[in-house]
Amino acid sequence: MGLQNEKIAALSFVTAELNYLAPPRDRPRTYTFEPPSGEPRSNIVPEPHSVPIHNLRPISEKVSLDREGFALVRQKSSVKDFYDEAEIKDVY
Repeated sequence: MGLQNEKIAALSFVTAELNYLAPPRDRPRTYTFEPPSGEPRSNIVPEPHSVPIHNLRPISEKVSLDREGFALVRQKSSVKDFYDEAEIKDVY
C-alpha cells in the first residue's frame, strides 16, 4: 500500500511556486538553431502553480521507489553549517 493522504496531510510543508508547461497547441519544442521565419524560438510557456512541498523525512523509511516512484536517500556533506559562507567556500 502506498502513502495514504492522511499520512501526507499530517506532515509539515512549505508552499512554493513551481512552473509547469502550459498546454501548447502543438508538441512542446525549442529550436537549437535559428528558427524558420515567423516562428518563435520556443512554444513553451511556463504556467506557475502554488504547491505544497512536504517534509517526508519522518516517513523516509516507508517510501519505496517501486511503489511511489521516488525514494529518499541520505547525502552526506563535509559542510556542517550551510549558513556559514566562509565554511562553504572553504569546503567547495
